[in-house]
Amino acid sequence: MSAIQNSGFKAYRESILDKLQSEGYEIKDGGDPDDGAEVKADMKEAKESSYLSHCEEVANSPLLTEKEYQEVSKARAKTPQERLGSEKDRNFPTLCHPRDFPAMVADDDGGLYPKLRLHYHRGQEFC
Repeated sequence: MSAIQNSGFKAYRESILDKLQSEGYEIKDGGDPDDGAEVKADMKEAKESSYLSHCEEVANSPLLTEKEYQEVSKARAKTPQERLGSEKDRNFPTLCHPRDFPAMVADDDGGLYPKLRLHYHRGQEFC
């Protein structure tokens, strides 16, 4: 019995690939391991474009009222619009110009707010 199981484990990869093909998946060869730099560059480009679209979505989301913000911040399950609106309200004052919002989203995600607080409390000569 164990000999049968051991022989099955030797062909485990092939059996999984065969099962995926029978379910209709298209199997592609990964190619050379040397192509990693190209794949990494493609992944980085996709990540940056996705992040820029997220910044634009946050910038274009409507501002929430104080009551709406309190309700949304207490909610555990949020719709995508509520999530974007709460992120915009949490991070940006209403006095900012809307054209600056996408850049501010990126700066805030990079940790700008704690740096500004430190600068405010300690002064410029200590930062």
